[in-house]
Amino acid sequence: MAVVCVGIDLGATNSVVAVCRKGKVDVIANDSGSRTTPSVVGFLDGESFVGEAAKDLPADSQMFDAKLLLGQKDVSPLKVSTDWPFKVVQEGGVLKMKLPGSGALQPYEVIL
Repeated sequence: MAVVCVGIDLGATNSVVAVCRKGKVDVIANDSGSRTTPSVVGFLDGESFVGEAAKDLPADSQMFDAKLLLGQKDVSPLKVSTDWPFKVVQEGGVLKMKLPGSGALQPYEVIL
């Protein structure tokens, strides 16, 4: 059986997925054919959007920078940007990201 390795780069600006097969690396293109995907997730009218589609949504429907909050237990002024369209709240000892008019998600839920 052939060994296949997958690498994921969760960048602050863009994310990339690559596969290594038979010693060759191939960066996987997304649905729009690009090899990089903006690290943005959006939620509007009960639907979720990723990448360029999320960036096209109104700013108050977007979440990003989730990886900065991974593993954090408290809201620190140094870690929370006032430029974010979402709020960072603490629920049950866990940090969550919350858009206006929607539920709160843990950072790993935004990344997935």
